[in-house]
Amino acid sequence: MEGGLERAVGQWWDLPAIAARHQSFLSAYGAVAAEDLTPRQAFATWIGCVDAWRVIPYVDPGLPAAWLPADWPGNLTVRLFADLREQLEDLSGRYLHRVTSSPRPDLERKADAAP
Repeated sequence: MEGGLERAVGQWWDLPAIAARHQSFLSAYGAVAAEDLTPRQAFATWIGCVDAWRVIPYVDPGLPAAWLPADWPGNLTVRLFADLREQLEDLSGRYLHRVTSSPRPDLERKADAAP
């Protein structure tokens, strides 16, 4: 990266803060791929993962690798999110479908008792 451009990129974006956000995501969800989760656990993990991930695309401008530090964690984070989506989305969807399509007598009783 050229000196002038490197300085400009560092002024325009807070790269250390963006990298810290990536690292936080990697730390929180990096080990999940190796876990064997129930559908309920997959749903809870996927919701947390999406919530943690959703901010990253807004703060990371997706700069070319040549403009970023050599140890930039962004590519790892993108790959991890894609892997987690592949692993958790279907299990989560099955859990959600099961929960939302099964009758809930406890809720029906509460609805009947409401004034």
